[in-house]
Amino acid sequence: MKLFKSIDNIIQLLLIAGAFILNLFSRGGLLDSVYFFPSYFVVGGWQVLSVIIHFFFRPPYPTTMRKIYLVALALVFVVTLGSIPLKGILMVLMGLLFVTPVMAIYYLVTCMVETKRLKQSMATGS
Repeated sequence: MKLFKSIDNIIQLLLIAGAFILNLFSRGGLLDSVYFFPSYFVVGGWQVLSVIIHFFFRPPYPTTMRKIYLVALALVFVVTLGSIPLKGILMVLMGLLFVTPVMAIYYLVTCMVETKRLKQSMATGS
């Protein structure tokens, strides 16, 4: 689990930083870049895969941060699905353009905190 968490942290960091830099310096600017949506889905896709792996292979030292993230993720999922019959899906999706990048950074920090705790526990032998 330690190796996976270390690799996961590095990949998330590279994807988020790479997406930001790529979009920031592209011709159209940060929000008007042709790379915006592809990078958005690449980062999100990797993090969803990470969440699924962590769900089945639970970290030995889970944090409250992970629980908060999972509740927020479930809430986003329910609100998005619930907005479809109400024809409010476009407004929800526009809101998610701003909410999910914050969630992505929060998830990266959560993974880094868990990795640090795991490495500390392995170093102390507990």
